[in-house]
Amino acid sequence: MSTERAAGPPAGGRAQRSAARRRSAFRRTLAATLGALLVIAVGAGAVGLLQGPQLARADIDVSSTVADSGARLILYADRPVREVSPDDVAITPDVPVTVQTEGTAILIRFDAVLAYDTTYEVAIAGVRSPGSAPVSDFAYTFTTGEPPLYILERDDTGDDHIRRTDISGDEGESVFSAPRIQQFEVVGEELVVATITDEDHSRLLSVPLSGGEPTEIPLPGDGRVEQLQSSARQFLVGFLYSQDAGTETSIESGLFVLQIKTDEPPKRVEATGSEETNVTQWSFVPSTTSVLVRTFADELVVADALTPGDPVLLGDALFIHGFVVDEQTAIIERTDAIVEVDLLTGEESPFPVPPDLTGNPGELASLSATGYARIYSQYDPATNSLSQSVEVVGNGTSRQLYGVDDGGTSILQVCASPNGQYIAVVEARDRAELGSDLYPILPMPRGVSTLVIDRESAEVEATIPGFDLPWCARPPTD
Repeated sequence: MSTERAAGPPAGGRAQRSAARRRSAFRRTLAATLGALLVIAVGAGAVGLLQGPQLARADIDVSSTVADSGARLILYADRPVREVSPDDVAITPDVPVTVQTEGTAILIRFDAVLAYDTTYEVAIAGVRSPGSAPVSDFAYTFTTGEPPLYILERDDTGDDHIRRTDISGDEGESVFSAPRIQQFEVVGEELVVATITDEDHSRLLSVPLSGGEPTEIPLPGDGRVEQLQSSARQFLVGFLYSQDAGTETSIESGLFVLQIKTDEPPKRVEATGSEETNVTQWSFVPSTTSVLVRTFADELVVADALTPGDPVLLGDALFIHGFVVDEQTAIIERTDAIVEVDLLTGEESPFPVPPDLTGNPGELASLSATGYARIYSQYDPATNSLSQSVEVVGNGTSRQLYGVDDGGTSILQVCASPNGQYIAVVEARDRAELGSDLYPILPMPRGVSTLVIDRESAEVEATIPGFDLPWCARPPTD
């Protein structure tokens, strides 16, 4: 008996049916996926139509906000936005701002220096995309810090030290030491230091703040550097230079400027259209490459430090007191009064002096367009005693910030932090007992210290040995 197995379908047919089933399943999966994506896209589009722009990220250099006015906060939206008005921007605590809008970016410029260790809340109302009705509110918060302070502590029995400290007055660390340091400036990540050689000449050094060997900055010859100053934003350092008598070339109190980020040597400024100008006093004009100069003839001149050109003559001057904060307006002592001179227009306006202030006025530090701190001295002939005070002036009134009347203490200088939050008072105690350090250039009383005083509370936050804070545009004069 024989049996036969039923013949099955050909192998090729099974493969074709299996492939067809896979293609069908793929088409169903693809259709479902595309449908889901379409639903998501439609939903996202609907959300986009119903929802205003969103804050994507922010960009700010917080350290710059407490160093100078003009620091910027940039808020980036996730899509282009319409122009934002300054009225739509609220800053807490309040700060004047300038606002620009470009594409997805909202640029907020702070028109004043911000306070130290303070949290700022930025709110923008009604942010809207072009051609879109929905609006959004943006909010961003940041906290400022406190920049380090640098101060020169002299020791005429050993090395002098430039120390890094803070407003609390901690001893800090020495960032550079050398015998007979005359003065220094902080520019970017460098110290520019003037020292005095054994032959009583000035020597100029560039010292990295991060450490490393100093580099000598070439001077025209053996001579004296005085009134070392800097414009940190422009990376410029300037000084008056006089050669010693008997040298082949004769330079007497010529103004030289050095660009820190180049390898060029210091260049003499043609302050009055000629390199031969003899300068008594000078200052960098804030946020520019220009200098304000008082010549030997008491002429007041503005000139560009880098590009020779026609100087601007502004009349006579007995003293340059400084500049109104955040303005290119100089505070100038004329023969008959102190005036404010707009360096862009040449226009003058009276300098505000409250009628209740008495005594002999001295150095001042600008705090605002109408406010300043100034040293006043009172001599009492009945007791043959001298008292001094630092008065804070604003809106036509004055109040005493700090005073001394012990007869042995002298107030040498007053300076203000960039944001006006603190006042620095340089004083010398026990002058008759301690005497002078007898440095041949910029001699100072022994035992000089700098007091850091809160402007609002008048509390002394710290007493730091030394002088020449970067807050002070020039060194104290005795």
